[in-house]
Amino acid sequence: MTVCYLFRAEKIKPMPETINTAKVTGRRELHFNTMREVLDDAERLAAGEWRPLGNWSLGKVCQHLAQSLDSATDDNQVAPPRVIGWIVPLMKGWILKHGMKPGFQMSRAMKPVFMPPDEVETMAGLEAFRVAVDRFESAQLPARSKFLGRMTRDEWIAFHCRHAEMHLSFIVPANDCTAATAAGAT
Repeated sequence: MTVCYLFRAEKIKPMPETINTAKVTGRRELHFNTMREVLDDAERLAAGEWRPLGNWSLGKVCQHLAQSLDSATDDNQVAPPRVIGWIVPLMKGWILKHGMKPGFQMSRAMKPVFMPPDEVETMAGLEAFRVAVDRFESAQLPARSKFLGRMTRDEWIAFHCRHAEMHLSFIVPANDCTAATAAGAT
C-alpha cells in the first residue's frame, strides 16, 4: 500500500520517518538548462498540491537550493573532506553531464552553509530561491569551486541545474499518487 502525503503551499507537515533517499523510487525525471527553468518548476509545484518522496518539503528543498546558489554567488564555499577533494574533480565532467546521486550526507563543516532549517514554509523557501536565482544570474562567479576545481560560468550553471534536478525530483505533483514513496515504504 502506498501512502500519499499531500501538501499545499501554506501547510507543512513533518515526514513520519527518515527515508533512505538512495532507494526512493518514483522520482520525477528532470532536465534543466537554466536556473529560470528550475525556478519555473518550483513555482509550478508550489502553486498546487505536491508530495515529497524524500525527507525534505518543497520549502526546504528551495531553501537549500538558495543556500547553494548563495554559496557560489558570495564565494562562501566549504572545502570538502580531503578524500572527496581529490576524487570529485576527476568526476566533474560526469557530474555536470549526468547529475548527482541521492543519498549524499553533508559533512559537519558543510551543514552551517548548506543545511536548511528543519521546517521551511513553501513560500518562504521559494522566495529565498527567487532572490538567490536573481543574484546568481547577475553575479561574477568564482573561477574555482572547492569541490570541482576550475569552473566557467556555464559549468556553474550546469552544476546548479544538476543539483536542482536531483532535489526537485523528490517533489511530485499530488495527482501522481501512483509512484511509490520509497522502496519498501508504505
